[in-house]
Formats: sequence, C-alpha cells, structure tokens
Amino acid sequence: MSRRRRSGPSSERQKMDIILPTYLDMSGFLDKKVHTDWSTIEAYRDKMASPFDVKYVDEIAQQTIGSLDCGPFVAAYAKYLSDG
Repeated sequence: MSRRRRSGPSSERQKMDIILPTYLDMSGFLDKKVHTDWSTIEAYRDKMASPFDVKYVDEIAQQTIGSLDCGPFVAAYAKYLSDG
C-alpha cells in the first residue's frame, strides 16, 4: 500500500471517485433519511451518555495536509473498525 500511495491513485480508483458519488446521487440513496435509534443497538448501549468519544488510532493511513479527498481514509478506518 505504501508504494501505491507514493505513486498516486490508480486509474481504477480515479474512475470510482467519479462513478460512486454519481451512482449514489442518481439512485436516490443520498435522499433516504432513516433515523437510527442507537439505544436499540447493543454495541452502543453503554455509549449513550457520550456517543462521540474520540479514539486515536496509530498506524492507519493519513490524509496529506491540504487534501480534500477523505474517501480512501474513511474506507481505511472502516476496515480498521471491521477488523476489530
């Protein structure tokens, strides 16, 4: 992964940067607003007093200063969370 970061984004990723937001917009996915009752989700029950605790993570992909493209970094963090 470190070599790919230095050489720039792949052409496949660049295509997805355009296709994914377009698809989400055209499909109406972004218009669907569903209220989440966090108190019914077991993993969040003990966090209801302070649901936005900050957790600092070491050794995860970092966004370069001045970059506004945070998508890959959100994906890396989601992978980190799913790995436990």
